[in-house]
Amino acid sequence: MVLPYPFLLVSWYLVHQSHYAFAFICSVFFVITAYRQGHDLFHQALGIHRHLATALLFIISLLSFSSLHSMKYSHLFHHYKPLSDDDTEDYLAHQTWYQALLGGLLFRVRIYRHGYHLAPKHFKPKIIIESLCILLLSFCAFYYQSALFLYQFSVMFFINASSGLIAVWGLHHDCDEIGRTERNPIVNALTFNLFYHAEHHLFPAVPTDNLPKLAKRLDKVAPHFSKNSVVPTLQDIFGNKNDTCPIRQLFA
Repeated sequence: MVLPYPFLLVSWYLVHQSHYAFAFICSVFFVITAYRQGHDLFHQALGIHRHLATALLFIISLLSFSSLHSMKYSHLFHHYKPLSDDDTEDYLAHQTWYQALLGGLLFRVRIYRHGYHLAPKHFKPKIIIESLCILLLSFCAFYYQSALFLYQFSVMFFINASSGLIAVWGLHHDCDEIGRTERNPIVNALTFNLFYHAEHHLFPAVPTDNLPKLAKRLDKVAPHFSKNSVVPTLQDIFGNKNDTCPIRQLFA
């Protein structure tokens, strides 16, 4: 449960030392690990009490300037009807990569609104309180002109606006509702196993930490699930595989 926070603290220390480039790298890893934790909390995969889960989602939401309580129900609906016309979380997967990149901010607004609409009545006050706290924290960042506050807001704003390209389009473009997966150990280490997406769709209750074990088992009985990789291989780019893949077409 503490995985994201060392990256956050190191990034803040580096900001204090004016090492913004290195701070940004740590902030990226904070977002990856925080989203991984929030994602497991969506699916109740961490085995913790629901009150603690609520507190953790609230903390992550404030630190990332992103309402995870509203995203929760949009994400659960995505698992219920992946890539359907009603799947707001994955509508960017049907567009081009540059549309997914440019549409990042609208994507965030849409999934917040969709998640709030899907949330049960007793859950909506949590979303409202969380959203108001995020707005208040954003106001404080500009009012007090703190370098640390402004850095955190600016970087989280940029990463949140870019997430549609990687977290949605990158995992679901040009494939079926199961999504893509990854077998490159370096990529999986850098993304903390979040690119085992096909495995997650098949078994959403499995914690992210256990997805590599699940992937090995699936490779033995259903190796075709690993053919649609998130990061294109050299064969994908220069070979005859995935002729319709837009990433490969960039190198054609």
